[in-house]
Amino acid sequence: MIADRTTLRELRSLAQNDGFVRLFCGRIVTNLGDSLYFVAVMWLVFELTGSTFYTGFAGVLVRGPQALRFLVGPLVDRLSFRRALVAPQVAQAGVVCIVPFAAVYGRLSVVVVLVVIPLVSLVGQLDDPAQNAAVPRVVGGELLTQANSVYAFVSRSTRSLSTALSGLLVAAIGAVSMYVLDAVTFLVAALLFGTIGFTGADESSGSDKSVHENGASSGSYAAELRDGFALVTASIVAPMVLGAALGSLLIGVSYAVLPAYADRLGDATTYGLLLGAVSAGMLVGSAVATVVEDHPFGRVTIGAFALAGLFWLAGVILSDRIGTVVLFALAWLPIGAYNVLVLSTVQTGVPDEYLGRVMATAGSANGLAYPLGALLGGVLGEWMSTPVVLSLGGVGFLGVSAYWLIQPALRTFRPTTAVEPGSFDVDSGG
Repeated sequence: MIADRTTLRELRSLAQNDGFVRLFCGRIVTNLGDSLYFVAVMWLVFELTGSTFYTGFAGVLVRGPQALRFLVGPLVDRLSFRRALVAPQVAQAGVVCIVPFAAVYGRLSVVVVLVVIPLVSLVGQLDDPAQNAAVPRVVGGELLTQANSVYAFVSRSTRSLSTALSGLLVAAIGAVSMYVLDAVTFLVAALLFGTIGFTGADESSGSDKSVHENGASSGSYAAELRDGFALVTASIVAPMVLGAALGSLLIGVSYAVLPAYADRLGDATTYGLLLGAVSAGMLVGSAVATVVEDHPFGRVTIGAFALAGLFWLAGVILSDRIGTVVLFALAWLPIGAYNVLVLSTVQTGVPDEYLGRVMATAGSANGLAYPLGALLGGVLGEWMSTPVVLSLGGVGFLGVSAYWLIQPALRTFRPTTAVEPGSFDVDSGG
């Protein structure tokens, strides 16, 4: 009961934090838009071409620009959080409207869709690093794990519902109309982020503050970029990033053929249900992350990815619409818990002045791995059985589990709650 009272007190503290409420409401809206956009893009490309190669190529274009995310790290650390949060939302709203305009004037083609995809992705690369770096600035360090858990739970619940409904929307109003809805979500998110009350030291990061206080930047853009990269490679963050990249590679392979697999089991609604199952699993996992935060993070991760791999493979083998949806949800439940814990671990261990660059560099690694996997999956899907290619996602989960198992520093990693603030640095090695 003491633990329950503590949790309720922490939740009340977060609910009373106006900056946090606006930040995660904005994240909810962006996740809603992301779900609408991803389902619309992948299904529209499949509808226009009927080819897994093109859906795989679309996956490359959706995630490919994320490989360049490390370049925006210093921008996140220099810009005010308000600018870093609002600007990409407004820009993306304008770019996604190209597709419905092309449809209105009879110019819509797969080429137009494929050209727009990387433009949307490029202007959105500030999103995640800026939002993740902003969380510690609007909540106290003692509430960071709880904040990330609530942040992930609420956003995943929205994504789970919206992704499942997106399949129904595609069938009801068409993929092009969903682009219009996506543009609206970007503008709403921009409004929410723009009204967050950052003040004083919380308005910008350490490097930006040095610019304002000293009248000059503490270092060149290239030097700051190198410093952030050096911290990643010389600390425990590096093997964590490599493990996640391995999983992203093979998940990209499987996701490239997911529209074709859904079409085999049903239709666009099935595709939405499968994506919704992934989000639902991550939703529940995010909610229970705090239950295991006091357990050794290395052991939790090994077990989480092993279970995820087994459930995913079981779902592919079953190839039943309802059964596969349930098993896919179970596969992503432990991954949801892992995502909250690894984010809290990095946010705590990385010094504040490096956080934007580190988050951006980690995002770049996954951004490079996923599109490579998507391209490979699209090619494999043209001459191999779709279930066989899809099963590589489960192999990826098992591979991450094995990777953490054979890495001593990861296998024995301490609980998330035992990580000391700012302890991940070049000198200590994390």
